[in-house]
Amino acid sequence: MDELTIKRVKTGLADPAIGPETIALMLTDTCNLSCVYCRGGRIDDGRGKAEESELTTEELFSFFEDAAGFKVKEVNIGGMRGEPFCKKDIRLILRKIKSLGLTGSMTTNGSMLSGALAEEMSSYGWDILLLSLDAPFARLQHQLRPAVNGKEYFHNILEFLGALNNNPGSRMRVLVNMVITGNNYKYFPEMVDFVNNYRNIESLNVLRLVDMGLPGYSDLQLDRGQAAEFRETLEAFKREKKVLYAGNWSSPDVRREMPAGRHTRCFTNYYILSIAANGDVLFCPQQYKALSGLNIRDVRLRDLWLNEHFSFRKILSESAPCYGECCTILRKQNEEIYNAVCDG
Repeated sequence: MDELTIKRVKTGLADPAIGPETIALMLTDTCNLSCVYCRGGRIDDGRGKAEESELTTEELFSFFEDAAGFKVKEVNIGGMRGEPFCKKDIRLILRKIKSLGLTGSMTTNGSMLSGALAEEMSSYGWDILLLSLDAPFARLQHQLRPAVNGKEYFHNILEFLGALNNNPGSRMRVLVNMVITGNNYKYFPEMVDFVNNYRNIESLNVLRLVDMGLPGYSDLQLDRGQAAEFRETLEAFKREKKVLYAGNWSSPDVRREMPAGRHTRCFTNYYILSIAANGDVLFCPQQYKALSGLNIRDVRLRDLWLNEHFSFRKILSESAPCYGECCTILRKQNEEIYNAVCDG
């Protein structure tokens, strides 16, 4: 984690006027895939109805300008419920973020990527792409993350990554997120080989399957034997620099690895402000739950940051009941912040 981020959190704990470092924006609730374990947003049926309640391009541009004026460092376009490339004017939105000198990061399912898009995004200096990829080959990827229209798309991902690989001027960092299930855990070694083939892929983030209350969850979750087998696989790759994961995977159920004591404290909301597609302020980047009465359409960013949101983030910094379901990246960041802020 960046030392400046830790310093910002430490200062923010004492001074609530210190603004967020990152805006986590769920740009749209529309998605073109129907992933088997996803909490999901609206399915893209081609009629554009999901756009009606979402922030317009003009509202987004105004918000980005406000964020830049508040010394926000990064805008992260999230993919919790929707696919960013389903959003109207997405290419203009990405360009606007970079034109303001902000760091740009985005989570995508990769289905709408292309070689031309890789060149375009590299040309204006897009910084980070988090790619949801659960298999190193098409058949399994399409099984776990099928397209609504039934079309295959894995070749689009390969074309995009290949174009980045062949562009020595591209500095885009690609972080691959792989959700482990009973369907794909055996192919983890092949996945490591896959990411090592591409210069721009910086990490393979190993994510647990979290129960979202969807049918078929138990069929996807690792059983105890599979969990033990996968734990041995992770052990074999523990010196692989690109492989990142949290926890020891001692249980197939993430909730049974809920950390105790200090590591249930969450500082995420001191450096990340999470915004839903309609402008509501969210519980956190991992919880699609709106905080009552807070919407960026109604109040400027600086004022929003200093009102009820301050009390909310202070409570979570003392104890966060959802911590055990947090993603690999945020858990590692929280541990670093705790060690630097509370122990240091």
